[in-house]
Amino acid sequence: MIVGVQAIPACFDVEQHRVSCPPEALAVHFQAYDTLLRHPVRADTEGFRAADASDLEPGLAHAWEASTDGHTYTFQLRQGVVSAEGHELTAHDVKWSWDRAFALNSWSARASRACGVTSPDDVRVVQPHILQFRLAEPHPRFPAMLATPLPPIYDLETVRQHCPVGDPWGDAWLRGHVAGFGAYALEEGADAEEAALDANLTYWEGPARERRVLLRAIPASSARADSLWRGSLDAADGLSMADLPALEGKPEVRLWQFPGSRQVVLRVDAAFAPFDQAPVRQALALALPYEEIGRQVFTSAHSRPVRAEQDQRAARTLLREAGYASGFRMTINVPQGDPDLEATAQIIQRDLMRLDLKVVVERLDRPLFTREKASRHLPIYLEERRAVAPLLSIEEMEPLPQVETLLLAQPADCFATRANVEGFVRRPDGQPRYMELWKA
Repeated sequence: MIVGVQAIPACFDVEQHRVSCPPEALAVHFQAYDTLLRHPVRADTEGFRAADASDLEPGLAHAWEASTDGHTYTFQLRQGVVSAEGHELTAHDVKWSWDRAFALNSWSARASRACGVTSPDDVRVVQPHILQFRLAEPHPRFPAMLATPLPPIYDLETVRQHCPVGDPWGDAWLRGHVAGFGAYALEEGADAEEAALDANLTYWEGPARERRVLLRAIPASSARADSLWRGSLDAADGLSMADLPALEGKPEVRLWQFPGSRQVVLRVDAAFAPFDQAPVRQALALALPYEEIGRQVFTSAHSRPVRAEQDQRAARTLLREAGYASGFRMTINVPQGDPDLEATAQIIQRDLMRLDLKVVVERLDRPLFTREKASRHLPIYLEERRAVAPLLSIEEMEPLPQVETLLLAQPADCFATRANVEGFVRRPDGQPRYMELWKA
């Protein structure tokens, strides 16, 4: 199976992405790492296969129990679960994975704290296949957290072979490799153009039907859509909303669209003038053309509405009171190669002219955008966010909570495939599991 993506990430290790994680790295992450528990797959209200986030079933753990006071959870791991490298899963693998997450203060550490696991000391090995979590306080979201690969459960024996002095957690090696107990493993030799996933032939549920998945970098969304229609791709991820209408009527293509957790937001950093003044930030929130953005860019019937209204008269009053009756100049930064964000920026640019705000749109390549955002060098920028765990809100996982967020749109999730691709399951994270896909 060949899947078109925008880019091949320079780092595949989700735990090392401190501020924002490339969707392509997340896609590989979900294929390579399995979870202790799972959300069962059932038919949703529209008749599609979907993960039921309200329920849990066994995964790498075949049984579990909670103490009557809700402080202690004990998990029995499946015996005979083997990684792609041939190493058997033990409780030590799981324990080390939590140790690494807290040592790196990663996404997984934030998720763990939000669900009651406040320290790696809360995770204890009882026996080689028995693991225990001891929570300081009962937490209702804790069990569901274990259905998300945060942290990923590593094959410790493999990673330890690549932990030289000064790199106790194998960071350098894991940037370009995976080491999990999931359905796929990353082939050696990934480069900027392609990366391949090979099925784990010893996977505990049996090998995937698609034994090899090739991720091919095609930066332009329109080119990915065209390649899918012409048949040189079996699936395409991250398509622009503008490219979907042309595919909807093609019998060779299937669009899997559904409401998800995506958000398009404008981030405003109050550390920079004039946004350090609350009235200016309030004026900007009132001035934005929310309805026009939804109508012109994010038109899918599956997109969720945004409860915000434009009031430019009130915005002008606030600007005048803040001393900016004649407006000011500002630069909105957007990551390069995202047509939806660029279209949104252009709508904002045109609309704010009515308030004498001179808006410049600057496109930054994705690695530079990520670095500048992480360093808080961007006064105002557009980005897309999504929840990586269905039970945790985007706000809870936000690595830069001090930067104000203005919600502009909540687009639908979409995964596009050829018509002969079957098995897609809707999930809150919007990511496919290639284990579940096959070509009929």
